[in-house]
Amino acid sequence: MRILSFNQYPDFTPEREFKETWVTKLISMLAATVLLAGTIVAFTHVSQRFAIVFCIVTGTICGLWALASAVSMVRTRHPANWLMRASTRTIWIKFRTYRNVHLSPDDPQIIELDQKEIAWARALTLHKIGPDLASRRRESGGTESERIEYLEIGLVHVDTRKLPNVLKREEHVKLEKWGHKSLDYAVTVTADGTLRLRWSNPYRQIRPGLKTVLEFISHFAEVRPPAKETVNYTVEALSKLPEDQQRIRLAELARLEPVEVIMVAQRIRKCSTAEAKAYVDGL
Repeated sequence: MRILSFNQYPDFTPEREFKETWVTKLISMLAATVLLAGTIVAFTHVSQRFAIVFCIVTGTICGLWALASAVSMVRTRHPANWLMRASTRTIWIKFRTYRNVHLSPDDPQIIELDQKEIAWARALTLHKIGPDLASRRRESGGTESERIEYLEIGLVHVDTRKLPNVLKREEHVKLEKWGHKSLDYAVTVTADGTLRLRWSNPYRQIRPGLKTVLEFISHFAEVRPPAKETVNYTVEALSKLPEDQQRIRLAELARLEPVEVIMVAQRIRKCSTAEAKAYVDGL
C-alpha cells in the first residue's frame, strides 16, 4: 500500500473506473425547472398581492435550485471525478472529492493497493439514525434516518495504522486562498483497518453500482455476503455510551456529517459551539 499525491498518480486510461454519476443532478435540475415553469405560469394568472409575493419567492428558490443542480452536474464531468480506478494488478482509491480539485495536487489523496493486498470485499448497508436538524433547533429530540451503501474492503499484509491520520489530515487541509472547501469524505477506515467507500446515499451515487464492482473484485479476492448495520447517532443514544465509545461514534459522525457533529457534541457536553468544534477537531 502506498499513499500518493495527485501528481504521483500515473497518467493512463484505467481498465475500470467508478465515479459519481451526473444523472441524479440532471433529475434534480429538471424537477426544479418544472417547478419554476409552473411558478411562472401561476404568476401570470394571479392578482392578489400575497399570491404575487409567494410566486416571486418560490420562483427565486426554484431558479437557484435549478442553477445549483446544473453547476453540480457540470462539475461531475471533471476528470478528477472518480472514487476508484483499477488496472490489471493495481487498485487506486481517491479519498479527496473532485469538489476540492482546487486544493494542492501535492497533498496525499490517493490510496494505491496491489490486488494481492485485498483479502475480501462486501456490500454494507448502513441505516444511520441521527438527530433531525429542525428538531435540534427546537431541542425536541426528533430523529431522522438515512440509508447509506458502502463497499467494504478488507486488507491483508498491510499496515493500516497510518490511514486514520492520513484521512484526518484531509479533513484539516486549509485553503491556500479564498474559496470554498467541500466537507464530503467518501472514504473511511474502521478500527480493525477495513476500508469503507461510500457508494450510495440519497444525494450521491457511484456508478457502476456495487454489484458490478463486487463482480470485478471477485476475480482476485473473496466476496463476502452483504451485511447490514444500524448506528444511532442521536444525542440520547450517544450520551449513554462510555466516553471512549462516545468518541469513536462522534469521530464516525464527523466524517458523515461534519457540521451536525458539532451540534451533537455541543448538546452532549453542554458547551459552546466553539468548544464543541475544538473537541470534534481533537477526536
